[in-house]
Amino acid sequence: MHAFLLAAIVITAVAAVTDARKGTIPNWLTLPALALGPFAHAAHGYAVGGTRDALFLGIAAVAGALVCGFVPWIAFRFGSMGGGDVKLLAAVGALCMPAVGIEAEAYGMLAATVLVLGQMAFRGVLFRTLKNVAILLLNLVLPRSRRREVESSTIAWVRLGPAFCIGTTLAVAVNWS
Repeated sequence: MHAFLLAAIVITAVAAVTDARKGTIPNWLTLPALALGPFAHAAHGYAVGGTRDALFLGIAAVAGALVCGFVPWIAFRFGSMGGGDVKLLAAVGALCMPAVGIEAEAYGMLAATVLVLGQMAFRGVLFRTLKNVAILLLNLVLPRSRRREVESSTIAWVRLGPAFCIGTTLAVAVNWS
């Protein structure tokens, strides 16, 4: 199983570099891992324990992709996460299985939070951004007539590839045995 965990680290590392440089996570990186992960797990299961293990590991890998991709997909549908991030997290779920995939996702979000807060503080926009977050959260519960607009120029986008690389590496390190 170590090969799958190492593959997840390599894929997220490449995604981190491409996301940091170009602002995209390419399909040629995420889609093969997402599609082949369950088949590779099934093949490994068959080699180790036969048909029953192959089915179990194949289904578990598909479940990992679905579970790890669901919340990011919802965020994507609301315009708060990129499609490459969604496919990357689904691929990590398919490679690492649900438990480690969710852990990688959680560590990645924590890393993103720390990195973003540090970056905003360095650029001097932390308090303005926190004010915008408060306005957006209040807008969720206020009637339409009382909602306030947030200037689109003050909204910052974050490249999550590096954070997900950190999260995946941390999750693999914690679960390596």
